[in-house]
Amino acid sequence: MDDLFLSVGDLSAANYVVNILRHLKENDKSLKITGITDKRMEELGVKSIANIKDLNLVGIIEVLPRIFKIKKIIKRSLEAANNSRWIMLCDAPGFNFRLMKNLKHENIIYFISPQIWAWKPQRIKDIVNYVKHLIVILPFELDIYKPYENGHFKVYYFGHPLLDIIKPSDIKKENIIAMLPGSRNSEFKRHIGLLEEVAYYIYKTFNMKSLIPVASTVDYPIYSKEYIETTKESSLDVMRKAKFGIIASGTASLEASLLGLPHIIFYRLNPITLQIAKHLVKSKYIGLPNIIMDKEIIPELIQPSKEDIIKKTSYYLNNPKSLENMKENLKLLREKLSPENATERIADFIYNIIVKSG
Repeated sequence: MDDLFLSVGDLSAANYVVNILRHLKENDKSLKITGITDKRMEELGVKSIANIKDLNLVGIIEVLPRIFKIKKIIKRSLEAANNSRWIMLCDAPGFNFRLMKNLKHENIIYFISPQIWAWKPQRIKDIVNYVKHLIVILPFELDIYKPYENGHFKVYYFGHPLLDIIKPSDIKKENIIAMLPGSRNSEFKRHIGLLEEVAYYIYKTFNMKSLIPVASTVDYPIYSKEYIETTKESSLDVMRKAKFGIIASGTASLEASLLGLPHIIFYRLNPITLQIAKHLVKSKYIGLPNIIMDKEIIPELIQPSKEDIIKKTSYYLNNPKSLENMKENLKLLREKLSPENATERIADFIYNIIVKSG
């Protein structure tokens, strides 16, 4: 029997989980761990039953063509999970909730709560019914779940693990724009054409080249033109050296904010998915930094045209004072997400649970 089964379906969650695994292995190299992984987790000794790429989807329309493959992964996951002492489900509620409800297991840890404050608040009931330990990474989520604690269900906040990954940097800025279309194949390809058009205008107007990191979960060619370039560099490395960012809504915007990079947030959805989302989403904002601060410190553009993005970007590039004002607001985020060293505390918590269960 394995000590732990991991279900990781999102690149952002995977970045945190890799660091947690490193700490777990420091505590005990003999731990037997199986799960849905990426190459980094496999190198740390995790036995893989499927790759994150197979689940890294967003939107109802994008998921439908992969439904049969996903069903096979669920079947393999149930077999492996039910043969493990503990199960850790990480984010990806579309997949993990289905898995969770079909498990014949009581020892379930859920790492990174679904965004129940934005939509599907009924998921709280499922979390409370099926999960033993919930680890949240946004401070206000603790207050949402605390009233539901009981003898079976507990919630914990150890700080945001992103603070352990992103430290203040003095890297010299280059005359580039960081463009991040997303870490999922479907969203990357939905956004890339729009960003290429914007990049051409920015180059002609401001003489700034745009740099687009291609995540390991994305299948897209590496190329270089006068005004734009795709790269295998990490998104963090690209954002560290950029002067401004145009970033698809998601964890990347929070990363940019902690790096102090002024940027705008945008997002485009499949029209059918968008109409459904309009009826379901309850949050005032789409960007995590704005949600955490409960005010718009970064401009948000939903379903923008090329002209919308150009207009907003040009405003900031032409107004240094506005850029500085945004930077000042970004500094407050790190305080909101403290304390630091969350990754080590999470790993110690999980290790102690595994050890105590014998």
